Amino acid sequence: MADASKEVPFKTVQIEALVLMKISRHCSQSFPTTATGSLVGMDRDGILEVTNSFNFPIFDVPTTDSHQNQNDASSLAAVAPRQKPNITYQADMIRFMKEINIDANNVGWYTSAAMGNFVNLAFIENQYHYQKENERTVALVHDVSRSSQGALSIRAFKLSPNFMAAFKEGKFTTESLQKSKLTFKDIVVEFPVTCDLLLDSIESHYTDLNNFQFYQRQLGREQAKITQWQTKRKAENAARVAAKQQPLPEDEWQRLFKLPQEPSRLEGMLNAKQVEQYAKQVDGFTANASAKMFAVRENLMPK
Repeated sequence: MADASKEVPFKTVQIEALVLMKISRHCSQSFPTTATGSLVGMDRDGILEVTNSFNFPIFDVPTTDSHQNQNDASSLAAVAPRQKPNITYQADMIRFMKEINIDANNVGWYTSAAMGNFVNLAFIENQYHYQKENERTVALVHDVSRSSQGALSIRAFKLSPNFMAAFKEGKFTTESLQKSKLTFKDIVVEFPVTCDLLLDSIESHYTDLNNFQFYQRQLGREQAKITQWQTKRKAENAARVAAKQQPLPEDEWQRLFKLPQEPSRLEGMLNAKQVEQYAKQVDGFTANASAKMFAVRENLMPK
């Protein structure tokens, strides 16, 4: 049964809010140098869950040319996911996580990007390195430039099966491309990304809200019944008074009808506060990236 579930391909990538913030912080602090790191989590019920991440070690490039130093650092960071020292480092980190009962299966890697510029040979080779070992791995791309404009940009990709086969063969001649019908549109496959903790809090908030709305509907129905009963009793008593009979008690509805009990609003308040906290944290990290982007832009603008 477990083998059958493993064969179900994942259709979406779910990332915890804390992991998303760690990736965003690492990429924004490294900008404009490329940042890369490893992703860990699990594949469950067609959802690839990213529950933790860690960045790959930074290499020091000894050179006096700052521009050349930046280029070398970016080049080293771009190939870091498939370098032997980092492969060992990644295996050790995953082993340590498993020792303290953390979900720690390798589910891919992440990289930073600027203005959507990430589809290059280093990206392809990194993802191929991961995907040939485990088909259920993705590359998360955090676009620092787009995030600085106010909308957090995080996308998930993997290489298409056709491109994996072609890259393994290593032939990209006109004849081979025509034979395989491979085009630039077939290089990568994108998957939707959701942020689970924030969404879970929002879902809990709406669950509580729906419960309260259900209570209000029940209360409205019971109050309408009570009003109808009171109107009928008043008319009945008016007729009894006219007939010089003793009127019936008009508070008897309290025994006949039972109003629903209002649910506690504490859970809803806590859920709403948690949504606010997650939103503030995400906003804080993106604001930090925005500030750095504007600072870089000011330095690059001619006076």
